[in-house]
Amino acid sequence: MINTVLAGIKLGGLGALGKLGIFGIIALVVVGLIVLVILAILYFKFMKKPKKPL
Repeated sequence: MINTVLAGIKLGGLGALGKLGIFGIIALVVVGLIVLVILAILYFKFMKKPKKPL
């Protein structure tokens, strides 16, 4: 199953990520986590500023 999925990803036309394979997927996940962390930090900063509840 895993080999089939990996082959599908490589042939799936994901461009550079498809060519990189596993490393591309890891990089994509890492970038996604970084974005989520940044959004969470901004969210908490903006939530602390307003005194009125939303």
